Amino acid sequence: MVERMQHVVLFKFPQDLTEDDERYMFEHVGSWPEKIGGFTRLRLGADVSGRSRGHQYLLFAEFEDEDRYREYFPHPVHQEFSDWVHARDCEVLALDYPLSERHRMIGS
Repeated sequence: MVERMQHVVLFKFPQDLTEDDERYMFEHVGSWPEKIGGFTRLRLGADVSGRSRGHQYLLFAEFEDEDRYREYFPHPVHQEFSDWVHARDCEVLALDYPLSERHRMIGS
């Protein structure tokens, strides 16, 4: 079993989110530690650099272990968010990787 897993997602919406949509996005993801659990870190942020090639938001999630990582994807709360994202024709780019010796963290 892998000790921890990381999940990084970039979101590129075809048009800017409304204030209400952005609020929903942040509140929904903010509910995940309580509703889904299993995270050691969870962050959602909006790009401020202008170097993101059109991706406006980044989601960073780190899971306690591989089991919690695998439970996350089919969880109804995550599925609700995924459906919301795809209903807006959002382009999603995701990268998942284990925090193993090969993929170890540099620094803290």
